[in-house]
Amino acid sequence: MKRFAAVLLSLPLSCFAVDGAIEINQLCVDSGCFSGDGPGWPVTLPKTGTYRLTSNLDVSGYDNPGSITAIEITAPNVSLDLNGFSIKGAKLPGSGNGIVSNDFGTTVVNGHVTAMGYWGIVCGDHCRVDKVVASSNGYTGIEMAGVGILSNSASSNNSNNGVAMNGIVKNCVISGNAVNGLNVGGRSLVEGNEIVDNGQDGVACNGCSLTDNVIAGNGGKGVFFSGTASFGGNHIYKNADVQTNVPMFQTAPNNCDGAPCP
Repeated sequence: MKRFAAVLLSLPLSCFAVDGAIEINQLCVDSGCFSGDGPGWPVTLPKTGTYRLTSNLDVSGYDNPGSITAIEITAPNVSLDLNGFSIKGAKLPGSGNGIVSNDFGTTVVNGHVTAMGYWGIVCGDHCRVDKVVASSNGYTGIEMAGVGILSNSASSNNSNNGVAMNGIVKNCVISGNAVNGLNVGGRSLVEGNEIVDNGQDGVACNGCSLTDNVIAGNGGKGVFFSGTASFGGNHIYKNADVQTNVPMFQTAPNNCDGAPCP
């Protein structure tokens, strides 16, 4: 019995959940959480599959926390469920990210990424982020390289842009970021968001479609349009510069400071 107990104690403090998800927690970080993940930061997710946090991951108590990346994804089609927990930094500038993935098809859901040194979340093509709050990170809160989907999420009080991506941005709150609230490009759809109180432009849109958004109180333009774009049903008001920089094709009437947008 004693030998059996000793073997159990020697195993990594993560395991497979009943549904097959691989569990990650703070206690397994120093020894490595599973095969393919070495000791220490970042926790590396090396195989396609589903992973789930079972505790917060907090890098703030380690040396040079601003330069620590908490989770690095090195395989395609990885799903990471934050499970209501937080990835936490020390709110110190540096090169460390909350979650970084350069692979295809990453999904991140259901939690918080806060106070990391650089990006909150940065991911590659066909990334999906849902029900995540990225706040007070040292650079952009959420950035996607390629086409992705961001939904039902928030990005606030980050030291650069709130969100930078191409694709679909839907039902999000993007507020209080130091530069632009949202940078979007080629054929992006931006629908049903609240984009307020950012330091520069609310939305910088290069060839996007804006529908039914509230864009208010930003330190620059409400919407800076470039390329071919359209907008309809938006309420754009009390931005420090003009509400929109040029007249654009309107799919439905828009309200700019209480009057029809040009």
